[in-house]
Amino acid sequence: MTAVAVVSIYINLLLLFVIVKAADRRQIGSAVVRFFKYAALVLVALIELFLLYWLFTLSLKNNLEITGSDAPSFPLVFHWENIDAYLMHSLIVTAVTVFINQLLLFIVVKAADRSKIGPAVVQFLKYSVLVLVAVIQLFPLYWLFTLSLKNNPEIMGGNALSLPPVLRWENYEYIFANANIGTYLKNSVIVTGATIAFSTVLATMASFAIARLKWKLSNKALTLFLSGMMIPLHAVLVPLLILLTETKLHSTYWALILPYTAFALPMAIYVFTGFFKTIPRELEESACLDGMNLYQIFWYIMLPLIMPAMATVAIFTYLACWNELMFAMAFMTGDNNYTITIGVANMAGRYATHFGRVGAGLAVATLPTLVIYVVLSKQIQKSFTTGALKG
Repeated sequence: MTAVAVVSIYINLLLLFVIVKAADRRQIGSAVVRFFKYAALVLVALIELFLLYWLFTLSLKNNLEITGSDAPSFPLVFHWENIDAYLMHSLIVTAVTVFINQLLLFIVVKAADRSKIGPAVVQFLKYSVLVLVAVIQLFPLYWLFTLSLKNNPEIMGGNALSLPPVLRWENYEYIFANANIGTYLKNSVIVTGATIAFSTVLATMASFAIARLKWKLSNKALTLFLSGMMIPLHAVLVPLLILLTETKLHSTYWALILPYTAFALPMAIYVFTGFFKTIPRELEESACLDGMNLYQIFWYIMLPLIMPAMATVAIFTYLACWNELMFAMAFMTGDNNYTITIGVANMAGRYATHFGRVGAGLAVATLPTLVIYVVLSKQIQKSFTTGALKG
């Protein structure tokens, strides 16, 4: 009865659409054609979506619920333990099949005119590649999130890619209550934020002097800064450890902020110098005629123009500092001084490891990176576009 009611409402709405569109009798024919076209498209979509709905609800029932009740009905209890490797493979194959059918239908609709068949096929292939890339990029996040909500028997004994039968949020409660993850996050935020701030300020000033001011040693200074990109971290590990110990900076925030800033400067100066060189000198000349001095030109004219480059440098610096482990392990001692990378690494025990808690720690460490990239992604795209237009 419910299906009959839905079909009746659907037909009434479409008839109302025909009546409204066909107020002028000359449009009755086109309105009827449009009615049948939309009716066919909706019918095909309903059939394919019903198959997906039926397969998904079937996978969450037991034999008693399937044979003893209405098969298409919604399950009373979600039996997540049914989703094994074979069923997961079936769901993936079905989803891919429906996706291909929808894209083929899109081509047929777009290619009603034969002259548009070629562009429609190209668009189909483009969307297919984009969807494939998106699935590849999102799958590790799905795997990490499901891993963080399982215990060891569910990870080792079942399908590692399946959904957890029970959402074990206690893994997150444990790492915040007992694993000191909050302190690790705070230390990483302070170190990374200070490094981004110091490296951005120093790199913008140095790049402005190299690219916009005329002095004899500008090219040699740029070469000197860029040579820092060729120095590996391992080559300076022992000298830095001795220096930090003698200056009593070991196991302080400065023990990481200073080396991180030094290693972030070469790449930042390289990026900022390239952007400064693309800015027309007429802007500086106009600013000088208006009475601005050198510092005002730098602050009010140049910095706003390189904001996309600053966002790009900030993200690369953030990734380098947030994920760094070697310096953090060598220069920091004491549980209250560890960064997030050391904290997650220490979750692996000598004799036993709770992989669900390790996954929860990795998920917490990954979340800030995702948020920052989403917030600054437009600035990064703008930086690439700006460089292409001005280069």
